[in-house]
Amino acid sequence: MLQIPTTPFTKESRKVLLEKLERLKRELERVRGLIEARGESEQKLLAEEALTARILALQDLYRWQTPIVPAARCPFTGLELHLSIDTFGLDGPWWDVEQPVRAGQDFPSTTVALTGAVDLHEPYGAAPHIVRPGPGAPYVLPGLSEQPGIVAVLASLPIGRHQGYVTTYFSHSGEDEHPVVDEWGRHGWDIQRGNSPGWDSHPLTLEDCDFDLAPWLDSEKLLWIEPGDHSLKLHAGKKDCPYLNRKGRRTLQTLFEGRLS
Repeated sequence: MLQIPTTPFTKESRKVLLEKLERLKRELERVRGLIEARGESEQKLLAEEALTARILALQDLYRWQTPIVPAARCPFTGLELHLSIDTFGLDGPWWDVEQPVRAGQDFPSTTVALTGAVDLHEPYGAAPHIVRPGPGAPYVLPGLSEQPGIVAVLASLPIGRHQGYVTTYFSHSGEDEHPVVDEWGRHGWDIQRGNSPGWDSHPLTLEDCDFDLAPWLDSEKLLWIEPGDHSLKLHAGKKDCPYLNRKGRRTLQTLFEGRLS
C-alpha cells in the first residue's frame, strides 16, 4: 500500500518523478503500438499491465506529494481553504486539462467555485499535456458574483516562473444551487463539499470574465488577500488592493509543448 508522504516534493525530486513518469508513458505507448500492429501475446500483455501499474503508482506519489498551500478564507465562517496544487510549474500532471492528477479536496461546505488565472512568462516550459490555466490577469465571474449571498476571495500563488491568481467563490448558505464553471485548469468540476461529492462541467469562456475588479471591490462582493500572506487575512475595498490593473493577457490561454495559443 502506498504510504502518504509527510512532506511535499522538492524541485529536484519532482523533476526526477516527472522524468520517470514520462519514460514509462513512452514505453507503454511503444508496447501498445506493438500490440496493435502485431497482435496480443502473453508477454506483451504482461508488459502492458506492469507498465500501467508503475505509472499509476508514480501518479499516486505525485498526487500525495503535491504541495498544499493556503489559498482562501471563507468570509462567512472564517474557515481556511487549503489547496493541493503543483506550484513548481505547469509541466506537472496537476495541470493536465483532460486527465489531471490531483488529490481529493475537502473544502469548506460554503465553497461553490474555484477559478484562476496565470500571467505567463517565457520560456513557458514544454508540458507533455495540454494546459489551460485561464486568462493572464485576475477576473470576476458576474454570473456568480451578482447572485445574493455570493462573495469571491482573490489571492495570488506563484506557479514556477509564472504568477498565478486563485479566486474562490463562497455562498452564505452553502446549500443553494449555483451555476458552476470548470475548476481551475481542468475539464469539469469535481470537488468534495463536506461529505457530499459533486461533479459538473461548464467550460470557461471569455464572455464569463470581467477584468474590471474595481466595482466588485467597491461592493465588497470581491475580497482579497495580500500576496504572500499565509494567515489569509481578508481585505475589503480597492484602497491598496494589489490586484487592480494587473498586467496579463485578457484572453483564454492554451499551452502545449512550449507553445502558447
